[in-house]
Amino acid sequence: MLQHCKLVDYATQFTDIPTGITANFRVYNRYNKIPLIFSPSFPCFQLKVEESSKVTTTCVKPSDFGILGLEKDLAMMTDFQYGGRTMYMVKYTYHLDYGVLSKLTDSMHIVKLCDLVCATDFDISSWSSLRSGHLEQLAIACPNLQRLNLNSCICCLESLQGLQAIASNCYHLKGLNIGRISVLKLENHILLWEILSDMNLTHLTVDVCILRSKVANKKALICLYQKCRTIRGIQCGYCSCKSSSKLSNKDPVTLSYFPSLNYCYCCVYHKKPTVVQDVINICKELKCFWYSCERYQLSLNVAHNHNLQQLCISAFRTVVPDEFMASISAHGGLVHVVMNIRSMTAEGITSLVRNSPKLITLYLSAETIHHVDVENFNVTLKKMFCNRRLFTAGHYILFDNGKRKFSTEMMEQGTDLLPLY
Repeated sequence: MLQHCKLVDYATQFTDIPTGITANFRVYNRYNKIPLIFSPSFPCFQLKVEESSKVTTTCVKPSDFGILGLEKDLAMMTDFQYGGRTMYMVKYTYHLDYGVLSKLTDSMHIVKLCDLVCATDFDISSWSSLRSGHLEQLAIACPNLQRLNLNSCICCLESLQGLQAIASNCYHLKGLNIGRISVLKLENHILLWEILSDMNLTHLTVDVCILRSKVANKKALICLYQKCRTIRGIQCGYCSCKSSSKLSNKDPVTLSYFPSLNYCYCCVYHKKPTVVQDVINICKELKCFWYSCERYQLSLNVAHNHNLQQLCISAFRTVVPDEFMASISAHGGLVHVVMNIRSMTAEGITSLVRNSPKLITLYLSAETIHHVDVENFNVTLKKMFCNRRLFTAGHYILFDNGKRKFSTEMMEQGTDLLPLY
């Protein structure tokens, strides 16, 4: 919000705006790209300076549209042109410094909307008091939603009537974030997936425990996962269940039951050591796979996928064998590869580069690169493939200390190895 205040201070210094001229300012998060263009990226803040130096922004009070009970009842709205039409994001400001927000709104002219029908995206994340009834009200007020962010709204699915109202009224909804909501806070695990499988979602974020199952529910959940044919992207995060022993850690990888996955972003799925190669081998349409596991050692062997283009493995206890490096790249389609692991070999790295003529990003960090001097190896590798785009215009970094993380580089190089929300 600091940059927002600075922008307002700057905008209010304009004293002579010519008649008929309007200055529009939009502030974007530097790294707010949404992977595989599941959705365009909205500005996080915007304002307009008109003649007479009037500074205008758009905010809404959800209570004006029947969405009642929000504590700090003010939401910011941003918009932009996409595909020949205007799209609108409403972001509830509960988690922001209300004093800063008040300063902004006191300095500007607030444009009020007559309805919220135009809203295509609604972000109400981190409001722990959100309940099912609020979702019912939201479904009526915002029937044209395309993305809904309920991350960390830990009580909103204790009754699934609200989510059912969203499914029934918001026909255009493509993206849903119900991350950091425990399966133990659901009215019914099976009913949740019955609702989700009947929606036409293209991307979904869930807590990892919602993808696990009790043994008694396993067959029913697998059938429901297989019904989710429109879901092309899944993000699953850390398990927030305090009693994860009620769920099975020995089930097959449930991610592999989603038939249309192009994108998977997963943090600490469970203890199954072959989870990475299972997803790669079974999800044949997978293009982008990001996996992080700091606690457990992965077991990597042969993995084939003819569509895989982008891969990130962050698993500091894992040894990456040569056969994995050779097989994962055998189809020749890899474009971006990032690994933070325990060890690998020069032969494995060379195989991956040799098999990947399209490779433009290769970031590798390991505690050990076996039997090699990294500096000399880098020189040799670049000579061997001197005409490859990776070395003429791409991005190659190899570290042997195992401490380098490449999250910033992945964002800056335009990869899709990023979260959905």
